[in-house]
Amino acid sequence: RQLPLVMLAVFTIAAPAHGAKPAWDQVKNVKESAERLGVLHRKSGANGVLKFLDACYRTHTLSSKYTSAVEGCVAQDVMYSRVLSAVYSRVPPEVRVERSLPTAEQIGAALQARVSVVVRQYALLPADMDMLQKLIDDHAMPIVLKIAFPNAAAAPSAQPDAKK
Repeated sequence: RQLPLVMLAVFTIAAPAHGAKPAWDQVKNVKESAERLGVLHRKSGANGVLKFLDACYRTHTLSSKYTSAVEGCVAQDVMYSRVLSAVYSRVPPEVRVERSLPTAEQIGAALQARVSVVVRQYALLPADMDMLQKLIDDHAMPIVLKIAFPNAAAAPSAQPDAKK
């Protein structure tokens, strides 16, 4: 089951405060973030990615300014949370409970909490969230899905469902 679009909107990140255009190429940044994430998933699996994301936030949020590295951490977190939600929602509930796998709602709530900290720390504007979400949808998700699931004829759908 996919996360409702309303929930996905909360899991995005905004550009620097006051609508200022970032000094970096955001398309390039989300594409590179997707490539790193896909390779890391192939090499280290979910646990490796989750450890990486934790270290990413711990390292890059030490900055007093919102940077491309912070944006990359959040973009990767959003992408991977969407992938995990899509994959885990296909697991039968009894198997998910037996293996202690989180639900899509639990994944979403955890992501929302992490991203909210970044949004508050850097005083990011909600108005820019849609723009970055579009960058992730249009440029990053196809890359991470292709790298992480190269043999899947139909990779797990991690795109937001506009009907929800």
